[in-house]
Amino acid sequence: MHEGPALKKLESIYRIHGDYLRTNKPLITTLLKIETDNIC
Repeated sequence: MHEGPALKKLESIYRIHGDYLRTNKPLITTLLKIETDNIC
């Protein structure tokens, strides 16, 4: 599956701010959905 730049950026951010992203998982899920909708 093709990985968009936004997903790669999120992955690098996750390594630095893992706890923050776990706390805000609904937000991250929404951002990923938007990214996916833009690709499709």
